[in-house]
Amino acid sequence: MYEAIWPVWVRQFNVEESRVLLAATATASQEVSAARVELASEPESREPSYYLVETRQRNHQAWFSSRTKSAYGYRCAFSGLPLRDLLVGAHIVPDSEGGVASVRNGICMSSLHHTAFDAHLIGVDPDLRIHVGQSVFDSRDGPLLESLKDLDSRSIRVPMEESLQPKREYLERRFDQFLQGQT
Repeated sequence: MYEAIWPVWVRQFNVEESRVLLAATATASQEVSAARVELASEPESREPSYYLVETRQRNHQAWFSSRTKSAYGYRCAFSGLPLRDLLVGAHIVPDSEGGVASVRNGICMSSLHHTAFDAHLIGVDPDLRIHVGQSVFDSRDGPLLESLKDLDSRSIRVPMEESLQPKREYLERRFDQFLQGQT
């Protein structure tokens, strides 16, 4: 079984040892890195491998997340979870869709709720009510899944200060996307 890393080329091939030496580079300016790949490895095991990537870092994200979590008293707006290491300041309208880095465009959520929110498994309407997608209700598992289902029709917790509460137009835009994902 092979996993493509592009661009890549074979540097050495040793039939007796069932090994191949591959070389790859992310850009022309970076040094070529080589990785040994065993052809006859255990099926449930893999040698660690790495590649270099170039990313665009959002400089405003730490500021946004910090301010949003603080506005919500470091508690998840969905569950009330107070464990800071599990909380994020999540965008209502994402950066990638022109969302602004403003506490009014954010909700403090646990990592689980953030992932479910981004996957449109849960949504928040402009009146701050939580909606749980049908696919969540159709699933059967255990207490964690049931806790997601129990959020349906509840209201999210919001900051006491009105100037820090989610802006209605951001919630409308995001909730429309949630509804579209339910069809």
